Amino acid sequence: MGDAVHAMPPLGAHGGNTALRDAAPLAAKLEHAVAQGESLEHALSVYQDEMVPYAFRAVDDASKQVRRLTGSNPVQRWILLRALPRLHRVTVS
Repeated sequence: MGDAVHAMPPLGAHGGNTALRDAAPLAAKLEHAVAQGESLEHALSVYQDEMVPYAFRAVDDASKQVRRLTGSNPVQRWILLRALPRLHRVTVS
């Protein structure tokens, strides 16, 4: 659901997470509107007002990850691509 409407860089599962984050509130808003006899258009408007800021933050976070991984700072690249994976293997084992 969210992947269809949110353009996301391919890092951090933000597209998939946003899809899940979209589904629950949307379902709740629609269910509430039907139960209360309110318009579905109003429910969608309220949902959109809540989700747009979240979606933009998710896109910004993913974009920052892309910039970090593709940056030209050699120390930062070494930490991200060499040191952190090794540390992860040691701490997860």
